[in-house]
Amino acid sequence: MDAKPIDYSVLSRPVTLKEIWNHSTYSVPAGFTLTATGIVAVIGGALIPLHGPKGSLAVAYTLFWLLFGTTILAVVAWLYIRGVKSSIRLERFAKANNWTFIPTMMTKEQGTIFQIGDERHTDRIISGQYKGREFWFGTHYYTTGSGKNRHMHVTGVLNLALTRAVPHVVIDGRQNRLPLGSEFDRSQQLELEGDFNKYFKVYCPKDYERDALYFLTPELMQVLVDMNDKYDVEMIDRELYFYTPSDMRANEEQLRNIFSMIETVGGEVSENTQRYQDWRVAKGLNQIAPPGMRLKRSIWPTVIAAAVVLTYLILAFVR
Repeated sequence: MDAKPIDYSVLSRPVTLKEIWNHSTYSVPAGFTLTATGIVAVIGGALIPLHGPKGSLAVAYTLFWLLFGTTILAVVAWLYIRGVKSSIRLERFAKANNWTFIPTMMTKEQGTIFQIGDERHTDRIISGQYKGREFWFGTHYYTTGSGKNRHMHVTGVLNLALTRAVPHVVIDGRQNRLPLGSEFDRSQQLELEGDFNKYFKVYCPKDYERDALYFLTPELMQVLVDMNDKYDVEMIDRELYFYTPSDMRANEEQLRNIFSMIETVGGEVSENTQRYQDWRVAKGLNQIAPPGMRLKRSIWPTVIAAAVVLTYLILAFVR
């Protein structure tokens, strides 16, 4: 157990220009695109007098494009510096509490959010132990769509290691913008008693409903309700994930909330699952039978994608 309290004081210490200049490990998704746009706008504005309209109209165009490009560059610089400061403070925070800080990595995790989209990576990761529980948290990025519809998604992730393997269970918050619930076949949705269904939708593999209720106790459900439905929760094998549709920042309130979740929800789940045994496998084995290892995915995303492709081919043929 941890005898030393968490040191949050380093989060409020100012970040110097020298630290920002020397900090080369921070990545800004899409930052290069924005920077390139600003540079092109600035250069384009400067070249208008040579290849564009003449006289006062050329001056007006030049001023417009120079202002536009400079504004974009200023915004990119501000976002970059803000991100660097957050990264520096998180690294300080990790070191002050004897945890590990990882600037960025290609995350290979079992959680569903890590299987969606492409260009997947996780930034500003802090890992270690707290109250005897192994954890890591960071900001996960992935992209979906193509062309003009291509979109980058940002998800804050908290992971806790469980001592016992559990069936795949997803607790999907009804109000947040995360796509987790839409990934699974609705026939696996589990209806629970009380007000819990107002806040969350629960998915578990077929014939594992009683197993899920073994550790989804009224006490745990109340803790999740008190957390509000801004988080999705996923249990898979020996991993417990919390997802939120925002990045993890060097914000004391957010970090205190994370460690409160580790202590309360993590403690409740660990206590409820530490004696769990899937009776479908040999007694004493810390594993789950194949039917309970993964939720069945919804076929609708595939059907919709196929319909779009088919429509495109038909229209192309008709032309």
